[in-house]
Amino acid sequence: MRRRDLLTLGAAAGLVACTPKDAGVTLVLGDQQRGQRLAADASKAFDGAPYKIQWANFSTPTPLFEAASSGSVDTLVAIDNLVLLGAILGRPYKIVAAAASSSKGIGILVPAKSDIRSVAQLKGRKIIVSTAPGGTADAVLYAAIRQAGLKDADIKPGYMLQPDALAAFQNGQIEAWATNDPNLARAQADGARLLRDGEGINNSVTFYAASDKALANPAKRAALRDAFGRIAKARAWTSAHLDAYARYYAQQTAMTPDLARTTLARRGDRPLSPITPQIIAAAQAVTDDYAARGIFPRRADVTPFFDASVYG
Repeated sequence: MRRRDLLTLGAAAGLVACTPKDAGVTLVLGDQQRGQRLAADASKAFDGAPYKIQWANFSTPTPLFEAASSGSVDTLVAIDNLVLLGAILGRPYKIVAAAASSSKGIGILVPAKSDIRSVAQLKGRKIIVSTAPGGTADAVLYAAIRQAGLKDADIKPGYMLQPDALAAFQNGQIEAWATNDPNLARAQADGARLLRDGEGINNSVTFYAASDKALANPAKRAALRDAFGRIAKARAWTSAHLDAYARYYAQQTAMTPDLARTTLARRGDRPLSPITPQIIAAAQAVTDDYAARGIFPRRADVTPFFDASVYG
């Protein structure tokens, strides 16, 4: 089981130009909540790149996918099943790299004084999830209840955006809350009790994709190959310099340093991976499962969604 981030609510994008040496190529790198850009800036990964880059930042996935479809961005990054869903719906891009991370930052919380002591006791309780059906927290919730011996029909969760859910949880209006960092860590710092995190029951995978339009341009394709190598270096730098990156991340996001470090440490980013047969097989399993649950509109052969020649 894996997860989907919220696929509702649009948001405006901001383009931020960077100024490496200009060889006549400009890559527009689609980003969410500056996650990739912060790592790249902190690590100086794009210093000396022989092309220009622009960062197109989006607060939610929907406008990022629209930008990829229109050709406004050359790359996008999102959770695996969102990228697979977009491909099934005909979005014009190919998945070119993947990255795994820990699921310790995704979990199910109850208030400190709750009488709920196990996942099995969630049956019939008021559960709120802060991702869309099939999203990260939703996937952890269903994987956890199945592991505890419950059936899917034993729970009927509601879905609520993160800020609203956090307020409702803090006000005692929610019996159990499935969410992810940083709100998971925020609530825990306030005394909430963790019933179960996603470790061991959820594979957290991010897919990196490049637009068909960019891939068809030889100069951009060459620049993309270099760019994904630099993104890989940025990920490696943040893992190797967690304390320094947490301080930078806190300054840029207005998080407290402790919250930033907890969030980044629990995420546990792993190296950027080329596309392998194993990654494609895992993506096929996700697609089959989500199609069976009605989250995806249909089953599809995922092989054509990938291009293993760009990175690695």
